[in-house]
Amino acid sequence: MATKGNVSIKIEDGDDVEVRGVADSLWSKKNEAFFIDIMEEEVKIMGSRDTGTFQIKSWARMRKSLSARAKYEYSELQIKNKFNQLRTMHTKFKSLCDQSGVGWCAEKGTVTADDTLWEKLYKVMEVSNARNDVVADSDNMVFEEGQSSESVNNICKSAGHVHDYESSNTISLKLGQMESSDDSDKELESDSDDETIITLVTLALHEHHQKYYNRIPCRTSILRGHDYVLEVLNGHDARCDEGFRMETHVFIAFCEALKVHTGLKHSRYLTVQEQVCIFLLVVGHNSRNRIIQERFQHSGETISKYFKRVLKAVCKLGKLIIQPPPFDEVPPEIMNNQKYWPFFKNCIGAIDGTHIDAKVPAREQIPYRGRHKTTSQNVMAACSFDMRFTYVLSGWVGTANDSRVLCECANNPAMEFPMAPLGKYYVVDSGYQNMPGFLTPYKGERYHLSLFRGRRRLPTKEEEWFNYRHSSLRNVIERCFGALKARFPILKQMPKGFSVRTQKYLPTACCTVHTTRKI
Repeated sequence: MATKGNVSIKIEDGDDVEVRGVADSLWSKKNEAFFIDIMEEEVKIMGSRDTGTFQIKSWARMRKSLSARAKYEYSELQIKNKFNQLRTMHTKFKSLCDQSGVGWCAEKGTVTADDTLWEKLYKVMEVSNARNDVVADSDNMVFEEGQSSESVNNICKSAGHVHDYESSNTISLKLGQMESSDDSDKELESDSDDETIITLVTLALHEHHQKYYNRIPCRTSILRGHDYVLEVLNGHDARCDEGFRMETHVFIAFCEALKVHTGLKHSRYLTVQEQVCIFLLVVGHNSRNRIIQERFQHSGETISKYFKRVLKAVCKLGKLIIQPPPFDEVPPEIMNNQKYWPFFKNCIGAIDGTHIDAKVPAREQIPYRGRHKTTSQNVMAACSFDMRFTYVLSGWVGTANDSRVLCECANNPAMEFPMAPLGKYYVVDSGYQNMPGFLTPYKGERYHLSLFRGRRRLPTKEEEWFNYRHSSLRNVIERCFGALKARFPILKQMPKGFSVRTQKYLPTACCTVHTTRKI
């Protein structure tokens, strides 16, 4: 249970959540060795893994044996995760051995390799020792008379690499009792080529190992994402409202609704609350993936994975939250306002369309490029007069006409559009058809509210008075769209990394969060 002074995230018995660093401390080298021995006994003595994996009884026996030896009660999920980690490490180690040609003898505890590789390594050591002797004995160099300082510099440079000497200068270099010759130069040059090849291969293997097998942790901040969420929820209400776009009690209720109605669960490293925070920061502040990585100390792949998971869960929850109001009741916003009563007593809501920014591939941009000269998707929505969305349809291309979208919804039962009952209607603008269930204004007369502002611009005839009240009542859907885009700037500037399918769900998810705030 969460209170204002101290918010705690409830984790049920069936949820397995681990904070990074805690899981590793439970598996010491001693306990890990116990686990490996137990698995070996299970395979050799009990004859498990006949089908390629351990059975349920095998996991239970191994868990019991490990708990007895390690003096710690491991859960079944923990030992399964450890088994997967060990299997991954074994696969990577085997792949590295196959690529490098080096093996490992478990009985002797030594490195194994074939004779060819040992000869190459021994040859590299000989060349390396010879060059070290050259550098060490450089003080004993004796030059013949007549050699210039330039010749000496050339010899010093040639100690690290073999160069072609000028024919005009004959240099005789004595290293103790060793005398260089043409044959030794050729042999050294051949050894140098072999060394160069082996060095390049070694560097390539080292780089491959550092990149894929020995990764250096990047997100090492003390303040983890889970701690950040708790800090915000236990802080001032304004922090949660500004950061997560909803108040603290609304955020907690929203997370519980996602768990109950959509099956959203804690993962191994992220709680439901942290997953939802990642989603809300992206849509509520249009934050990029790298910013969220630093904030929550997770990789970009993890951020993207859980953003899409929460997005689908929120859209699923939207089917339960975005519902039409009772049609047999007159909205109090109409009944208590003489401006609308009794003229619009049978009105049940307002409908309009809006354009949401979309980023689509170049080959698909033509249908999405409408009159605004930018690529967008057409989103149709209906709302009640308390600014709650009652229906949302997204995914239409930007060139689609509003009237066409509405006709498709009204005539296609699969769209599940809440049609107005007989005698009821929605208010729509002049871009739609005037048909049963939808009331449009008079055409050819002033309509928009800006045309009626000022003392000398008041309505003068019945048609204008009707349009004035109609425009004022229908303006609620415009205010809903304005509040929606102001609260979720991702709808005005869509990032390039999202697929067209993901962009289709974003307006519905944002409308769901907006409606949740109004409940």
